[in-house]
Amino acid sequence: MNGLIIYDTCYGSTRQYAQWLSESLGYPVRSYRDVSDQEIRGADTIIIGSWVFAFRLSIAKWIGQKKGLLTDKSLYFYSVSGAEPGAKELQNVFEDSLDRALYNRSKCYQFRGKRESGKMTLNHKLMMFMARLFLART
Repeated sequence: MNGLIIYDTCYGSTRQYAQWLSESLGYPVRSYRDVSDQEIRGADTIIIGSWVFAFRLSIAKWIGQKKGLLTDKSLYFYSVSGAEPGAKELQNVFEDSLDRALYNRSKCYQFRGKRESGKMTLNHKLMMFMARLFLART
């Protein structure tokens, strides 16, 4: 069985998890921006990692575009965020980001990233502030 690890990263944590998985499993690692459709077709198992932004996987749109290439694969998804795995705000990240058919046939995992406020863009800081306000009201 051959595999492929595809990721999207913002501050590096998702890429680091992809590299650790690659070292353990022997699968090649590709950024979603660099992976070819041919590489996806050639893999039996695909692991896709994404950071979380606004309660969704940052790579959700790309996954939707590649759905046809992913439907016959063994699929694993992981998310990386500054929130604790299993936290309320992460409860529906996979369900809200993935096509229902892909979600139902995949395994999903949450990993802890690191929040580096000094590296965050103004847009990300604003979104974090708005998310905290929203969660405080629920």
